[in-house]
Amino acid sequence: MKGRDGRSLRVALVSDAILNAQAGSPGDRLRAGVTEQGWGLVALPPATLPDDAATAWLANIADLTREFTHHGLAAVVLFSTQEPRERRRLVLDALAAAGVTPTAHGDVDHRPLVDPILDDLARRAAAHAAEPPSWTAAASAQPG
Repeated sequence: MKGRDGRSLRVALVSDAILNAQAGSPGDRLRAGVTEQGWGLVALPPATLPDDAATAWLANIADLTREFTHHGLAAVVLFSTQEPRERRRLVLDALAAAGVTPTAHGDVDHRPLVDPILDDLARRAAAHAAEPPSWTAAASAQPG
C-alpha cells in the first residue's frame, strides 16, 4: 500500500541473555519468534553490569519507551530466567518512574513458556494492528 508506514509499531524490551542466547536454545527460539512477528527489539542492560551503569542505561530505555507508548506503540518486557529478581525490579521501577507500565513476562526462555509467550505476543500484535495509532492514518494519507 502506497504511503504505508512500514514500522511494526511494537517494541519488546529484551534481556541481554535472550538477545545473546546460544543457537537452538529456547532463548534463541524466542528471539527469532519475536522478530518474525515484527516486534522491534531493545536490549536491556546485561545482568552483570553494575547497578549504577544499568540505572543510567534504563533511564534512557524508559524515556524511549515512554515516547513510543505516548505515540501509540505497544511495548512488552521479556525477562530471561537468568535475570536476577533485583534487576527485574530495577527495570520495572525505571519504567514506572517514566510513567510506563508495559506487560512484563518473566522466565520467557524457559522451554515450556516459549510457545505461550509467542502466542501472547501474536495476539497483542494482531490487536494492535487492528487499532493502529491515529497518527499512522495521517502518515498513510500523505502523498508519496
